[in-house]
Formats: sequence, C-alpha cells, structure tokens
Amino acid sequence: MNWVYVHLVINHFPVVLGVIALITALVALITGRRQMWLYTAITLTLATLSAYPTDLTGKRASRIFRQRMPSARQAIHEHQQAADITLWVLVGSGVLGIIGWYRIGSDDQTAPVPGWVKVALTVPALASAGAVTITSVRGGLIGHQPWETSLEAPPLLPVDSTIRLKPPAAAPIPQPTPAAPRDSTVPATPPSKS
Repeated sequence: MNWVYVHLVINHFPVVLGVIALITALVALITGRRQMWLYTAITLTLATLSAYPTDLTGKRASRIFRQRMPSARQAIHEHQQAADITLWVLVGSGVLGIIGWYRIGSDDQTAPVPGWVKVALTVPALASAGAVTITSVRGGLIGHQPWETSLEAPPLLPVDSTIRLKPPAAAPIPQPTPAAPRDSTVPATPPSKS
C-alpha cells in the first residue's frame, strides 16, 4: 500500500475540522447559541478522532518518502515535529470537547451554556486551528512526485527530486562507403593518350 497517498488523502480531516471548530466557536461567542457550542464540541472531538490515523499514516509515509526523496528530509523532519505537537494539542482539545459535549447535552435545553464550558471550547479550538495550520503549511513545503497520486505501492527504484537529463547523443561517425569490387579486365588507371 502507498502510505504517502493514504496520508495525503486523510490529512485534510483534522485540518478542516480544526478550522471549522474555531469558526463555530467564534460564531457561538457572537450569537450565544447553544447549538453552536454543541457543534464546536462535536467538531473538536471529530478532529481528535481523525488525528491519530493521520499521524500513523504520516509516520509510515515519512519512511518511504525519505528513501525516495533525500532532498526533502529537512522539510519532512520539520513537518513531523509540528505533527507530533499537533497530535497532543488535538488530543487535549478532544478531551475538552467531550467534556463540553457531555455538559451541554446533559443540561436543560433552555439553560445558558456555562462560562467555563465556553472557555473550555474556545481556547482548544483556537489552539487546534493554529496547530493544524502550522503543520499543514510545513507539510506543503515537501515536494510531491507523480508516484504519490496512486494507491499502488511506489516504484522500487529510488526517485529523487532532481531532474536528470540524458546526455546529448553523440553525432554518428561517418563511415566510408565501400568501394565497388574491381573488375580484373579493366586497368586500374586508364591509358594516357598521347
């Protein structure tokens, strides 16, 4: 299986969900609607659930990518460091999202959302959106190759980011044309006329 391709397909889930959680938290702060706070809590929880598979496929993809593109090792390392931090930010945000989800869901539907729940959802939403943004920007600095866009496994031959040009073909060496076979009845030099 091509882990680079799988990672490229699923890595958008925590990014999109983290940003949506921030947007809904801001809308919930402005409108004060209970449903928006509940949606923020659910979105933070879903972002957390998508973070681990993304991290797992990213670690497997980095092993493949480092072998095939040695020139991208520094960018991969920086992306992986940011992803490790982002994973823990998302896990913490998900825990707070579950707590907020439980509190909002178990309260009376007409009661206002407690202030501590608002803080417990807004701060993690801001942290999650910032962390996934930094990680995705660093991941975008890694160059991508055509073999990544297939679910099939990458080729066995190493692929590098450098473009290799074939040397120009040498001009063919002109070969002398073979002489026609000589006829022994004809003299090699014609007789001179005097």
